[in-house]
Amino acid sequence: MIQKCFIWINDHKHDWGFIKKHGLREEYQYGDVIVAAGQTMDRMFYIEQGYVKYVILSYNGTEKIIGILSPGAVFGEGPVFSQLPVCMSALAMDYCVLFSLKKAQLEELISQNPFLVTQIIKTLHSKFVMAVKQLEEICFHPPEKRIYNLLVTLSRQQGVAKADKIKINIRLTHQQIGEIIGVTRVTVTRGLTKLRKKGLIEIKNDYIYLTCQETRDHEERTI
Repeated sequence: MIQKCFIWINDHKHDWGFIKKHGLREEYQYGDVIVAAGQTMDRMFYIEQGYVKYVILSYNGTEKIIGILSPGAVFGEGPVFSQLPVCMSALAMDYCVLFSLKKAQLEELISQNPFLVTQIIKTLHSKFVMAVKQLEEICFHPPEKRIYNLLVTLSRQQGVAKADKIKINIRLTHQQIGEIIGVTRVTVTRGLTKLRKKGLIEIKNDYIYLTCQETRDHEERTI
């Protein structure tokens, strides 16, 4: 079963320690461009610390967040083999420590352990599912529902139980939420206000709390 996730990317099911063992340590600060759209990638990355976001930009500079990668996740595993220009940029959301592995090193390790191919394919499929879920959200759900679905996803992957509530243990601005689900900041503000009036969420010190325990019981879906 694949978790109903359309934004958050973590990968604690697989052991990517070989990248840390054989790779090069790199550090990035908030806002640094790790990979720019249009580049070809010569290495694969593993996130040791910090958060990285996948984004696409419109012609007028509007940003759409495609995915947020947390510690333990990898990226570049597809483009490093295809050698085609990437269509998204990867940016550091805070101080990040990454480990990168060159294409030639990766191919050598795969020749020694073919199971790594299966691991990479599973990771690519998870990201494909995420992309399809985003498309479904945009096509079929109104903004308020998309906001709530995002909060449910974050509560599962970044949630901390607090009495009868679930604290989403990461701060996202209204602008960032809008960039994730494809609506304006004003629409996010209105949507969060409606959810709060319905008693589904609370907001304290810029953290969002889900008050409905059904968030733990949503069905997982496969594709």
